[in-house]
Parts: sequence; structure tokens; C-alpha cells
Amino acid sequence: MKETSKLFQFITGAVVLFCPIGLARADEWVSRDLILAESSGDVMARNLKVPGLGWLGHLGMYDAKTNTVLELLKAANPIVTMQNSTVDFMRASGIDGYWGAKYARQYGVQEVIIEGWGQRIFQPRYTSSASWTQGKWIPVLDAKGRQIGYKKQGAVFRCDTFVAYSYQRSNQGLPSIFGTPQLPLITYRKMPALRPISYGWLIPRSWL
Repeated sequence: MKETSKLFQFITGAVVLFCPIGLARADEWVSRDLILAESSGDVMARNLKVPGLGWLGHLGMYDAKTNTVLELLKAANPIVTMQNSTVDFMRASGIDGYWGAKYARQYGVQEVIIEGWGQRIFQPRYTSSASWTQGKWIPVLDAKGRQIGYKKQGAVFRCDTFVAYSYQRSNQGLPSIFGTPQLPLITYRKMPALRPISYGWLIPRSWL
């Protein structure tokens, strides 16, 4: 596999050097061994290795249909970012911050994405706490206890509890990530399997 990757790296480097449209200068590219997401529901992680501060890391879930990352990312305003490009997710990781992708089932876990993305209508807000609130419609009753409508209960998550919630709601059979202290590092480690390494991909330095 490494021999094949060296050939790919040589060919890609030649394209970078000699392509007439000028993709990038050769010194703007670096070779990285990356563990890439392959299937919907793969959990991607970055910046988890902070001793004693595991909550500082970040998790997202890969959506193969759109080639994006579904995540709860704290933003400047109260409403969080929920959908991001894989490039931006990895760029935000920094040069050594990307941890790779882990999965619970080899392929076909689109249900996880469906459940997570369904929370967007409840305008999720970010919390630093491990406590979370599912967004949903709740009945509104009048003074006599009769239902007169519904009101929206806003969603509240952190990146790791959002992943755990999405897996729990989609019945993907991962009881090991529930009932434990929720932290990004713990949740990531509870995922059963790691995607294989893709050796020696050339990626733009500006991504890192």
C-alpha cells in the first residue's frame, strides 16, 4: 500500500509542479497520513489530546451523501453551526490536531445523520455542560387542561452529546457511549473501529 501511495504522491506532485493552470506551488503542499471518513455516521475528531481538558476537543459526524460534517460547533452568535465542509473541519484541526474517523458499523448509518440533522428546526444552542436537551414540539394546554396547540422546545447540545444523541435516537446499538461521563475524548474512544490510514496524501498547507 505504501508503494502505491508513493507512486500517487509522485504523480500528484508532478501535477502540482507542471500543471499549466497552477493549482499551487510545490512548497505549498505537504504530505500527510490521514484517516479519512468513508461512510455516513463516521465520527470525525480533532484536538482531543489536551491532558485533563478532554472537553476542549471536538467531534462531528460525516455525511457521505453531501460530503459534509454534521456537528455542533460553537459560534459567535447563540445559534450554532451544524453543517461544515470536511476541508474546513480538517483545516480547523491544525497541523497535528486531526484524530481521524471511527465507526460503529462498516457502512450504511445514514439514520444517524437523519436524526441529528432533524434537530436543526429547533435552533440548537451550544452548552459547555454535559447536560443536553432534545429539541421537540410540546403540547400547549389551556386553563382547563385542553390542548390548544404546540410550542417549540429548543435543542441544547455540546458536540459530543450531539453525537451520542444522534446514535441513541437512530437505534444504532452503541450502549457503551451512554450512561458514561460525556466528553469528546470518551465518546470518540467508545466508537468500536478506526478507519484505515490513507498514506501520503498531498494536501495544501493552507488547509492546516
